[in-house]
Amino acid sequence: MFEKIKAWIKRKRETAREQQAADRLIKHIEQALGFELYEWQRLYIITGIWQPPEGRLHGRTTAYILRLLLDQSKPLLLYEFSQVAAYADNPFMERQYQPVPMQYAGWFRHEIRSIYEQLRTAGVPVREMITVQQRAISW
Repeated sequence: MFEKIKAWIKRKRETAREQQAADRLIKHIEQALGFELYEWQRLYIITGIWQPPEGRLHGRTTAYILRLLLDQSKPLLLYEFSQVAAYADNPFMERQYQPVPMQYAGWFRHEIRSIYEQLRTAGVPVREMITVQQRAISW
């Protein structure tokens, strides 16, 4: 019985540490961007749970971009329009399986670059983003 209690206390401490780290990350992001995130955005960025309010102008794209940039997996390749359009085709929007308008993809590329630079400048750890195709040089 005592071992179960010790394991429970250990899990509680680990959870508290993870929550503190998440809170520090969110504060760092908010300072870098210069505004507070909505509670649902914070939840999505940390957990991936998508629960935005209905309607427009609630920060869906901002939250989606932040989650993309904080994901430490492979680099974001955004040097071709098709790549930008693939990322801009936000899976949580109603246009999910329809082509993204060029105007929206261009705006999305501008937004993701802007947020990326703000976060990098502030020292927030973001994944690598490649916006210019790099050519291999052979000798």
